[in-house]
Amino acid sequence: MTNRMKAVLGASATIAVWATAFPFGKL
Repeated sequence: MTNRMKAVLGASATIAVWATAFPFGKL
């Protein structure tokens, strides 16, 4: 796996976790 793929997967995973947790944090 290339570093670019790792960066893309890492960023998308971080965004997905943040987007999922953010609404619960506002409740």
